[in-house]
Amino acid sequence: MKMIGIATILAALVLPLGLNAQGNRGDRDRHESGGRDDRRDQDERRGRVAGIIADCEQRTNEFTVALKRNLDRSPLDGTRREDRLNQNASKLEHAMNRLRDSWNADRDFERSRRHLRVALSAGQDIHRTM
Repeated sequence: MKMIGIATILAALVLPLGLNAQGNRGDRDRHESGGRDDRRDQDERRGRVAGIIADCEQRTNEFTVALKRNLDRSPLDGTRREDRLNQNASKLEHAMNRLRDSWNADRDFERSRRHLRVALSAGQDIHRTM
């Protein structure tokens, strides 16, 4: 159930990233035609994305701890499946840390999108294993 929540949150990150790419084209057209400056809107959007990423990263950390704790108490303890789930959870956590660090460093949608894809892939691996 927590996996569904994390997958939903990660998927929600894709929408703002895609919308920003489309919005940038419109902003460029407005600036070229002498339209008003939308820098404040872009800053607000980037701030919302930063909050979403921070929330996802925190939830990923909580998920990883809960998964490991629950696997240790389950019939899967000591199995290859447990090892695979723990490896994938660590991969997800690491990918979310890289996404957060990348976004905080330069707030570049395209660079962050690459890290988002890795995080989504790790989440999908966990989903398939479960």
